[in-house]
Amino acid sequence: MTTATASPARDRSITFLDIIIGVELFLLIVMVARTYTFLPFLTFTILSWTTLLLSLAFLPFALTRLPYAGFALIAMFAIIFGYQYWFASVWHTRFTGALIGSYQPLFLTPMAAILSVRFPASRFLRIFFIAAIVHLFIYIFLYQTLDANMIRHLATSGQEALQGQLRRTHDAAASGSYSDFKIATSDSAMAFVVLYSISHLYGQRSLWARAGMAALAALSVYGLIVSDSRWNTAATVAGLLMLAIPMGSRVRAWLGFAIAAAGIAMVIIAASLPFNPFSLMASDSSGIARALQFDTANPVFWQTPILGIGLPNQANDLDSVFTDTVYVADLGYFGDMLGTGFVGILLILLAFWYMARFTGDLSAGEANQRAARFLSAFLIYLAIEQIFSPQLTVGLGGVFLSLSLAYIGRRSAVVPRQDDPRRRDQEDRQRPAHGDARARIAGQHDAENANAGHSPRS
Repeated sequence: MTTATASPARDRSITFLDIIIGVELFLLIVMVARTYTFLPFLTFTILSWTTLLLSLAFLPFALTRLPYAGFALIAMFAIIFGYQYWFASVWHTRFTGALIGSYQPLFLTPMAAILSVRFPASRFLRIFFIAAIVHLFIYIFLYQTLDANMIRHLATSGQEALQGQLRRTHDAAASGSYSDFKIATSDSAMAFVVLYSISHLYGQRSLWARAGMAALAALSVYGLIVSDSRWNTAATVAGLLMLAIPMGSRVRAWLGFAIAAAGIAMVIIAASLPFNPFSLMASDSSGIARALQFDTANPVFWQTPILGIGLPNQANDLDSVFTDTVYVADLGYFGDMLGTGFVGILLILLAFWYMARFTGDLSAGEANQRAARFLSAFLIYLAIEQIFSPQLTVGLGGVFLSLSLAYIGRRSAVVPRQDDPRRRDQEDRQRPAHGDARARIAGQHDAENANAGHSPRS
């Protein structure tokens, strides 16, 4: 079944809704990337509550005007709270739902659905693009200006909020060099800028616009390099390669779904054998750490394989489950399956299917061609990145699931209907031109017959 309605016209005016969505997306990027560590006026608590309240503020409007979007948000809350309650019941911890803010990118469906009433999906993506650019400049500014002593102090402070945020290379302690310290953030926003810029590069009419897109892509690549995230960079390169290969956005989107399906099948088989897939990276320190975590977590998973161990309510809840340290966010598809079981991993597969279907339908609308091209490449990036980092559930990948639910649910900004008035008007404007062409061809044919001695057609 395909989506079948017309694309709203592109409107360049800035609305209050654009500003609200832009603020929400920027705060989400700062929160997910942990850039707030270096911004003392923004704490995780402030970011979590602000983004959550902004999302909930749209719920009443969605329930009255676009009920499906409101129900989608309620369903997301029910699923997450249900898994948190399951965790508390199985492991005898306290059910508080306190970590609900970690899944905030999944709660944007009402906001995006209200935008869809007037604007195409490309509007939402442009807003995200601007928010990601602002974050990119802040990140590079911090990287270039933070004092080396401050970075060294933060990296060795042992504060839990900083673990994984600041990385030291193997010889950092010996060399004491500033260049040996990396400010590591969640790089999906940078990957977004790279793929969006390149996918829109050739659609720009102005040479300056093309140069600007190329410069932003280069700046984002620089950000990826200095953030020292090799797998994220590899996933971004894979998305770029898929953009370079001549194929339709629909085909590219379903290729992304196929990669996700293969990744999910791999972790199910590996957990069942058992076989440690992270042991293939035993020569790398991060691969060794993940392999050890897999060995610790897999036997626990099989105690409750249908629903998994559940989702924790507090930051230290996992201490009651594992004897050794396990970071679920380091285990990608297996981390999702560990927390939500076979039921949850099938929901992840369904989410990728939904995003692929949405992107494929989007490619049929002329106003959304470039958006579909970008989303198809980003879906490939997301499916590959998800192998190590569950971006769809606790990262910015959830933003695009919310977008897909909002637009494909309303069926308002994707594919032109056969009976749409604007489509008929366009066909009516084209019809005289075709008629004139046929008349000219008929006239030439009659002239040729006359020259040959034949009578013209009546």
